[in-house]
Amino acid sequence: MLEIVKEVPLLDVQKELGGNVGEFAGWVTSMDYGNPLEEHMNTRTSASVFDVSHMGRYVIRGRRVFEFLQKLVSKDLSEVGA
Repeated sequence: MLEIVKEVPLLDVQKELGGNVGEFAGWVTSMDYGNPLEEHMNTRTSASVFDVSHMGRYVIRGRRVFEFLQKLVSKDLSEVGA
């Protein structure tokens, strides 16, 4: 049986940043960025971003969805394409 593999939305960015790409739970994503100790120390002393988009999605419905989402983020959502 052929398994469909999807790519995480930030895959191109992950590759540009030197991510070592692999497959995890049916998704193509960066598995690491080289040195695990350096990654760990960067997370502890600075900041790291983890792409968890493969773990779930939300379906938000209702009359005031736009207003609800706008309260969750600082970016003006009217500037974001559909």
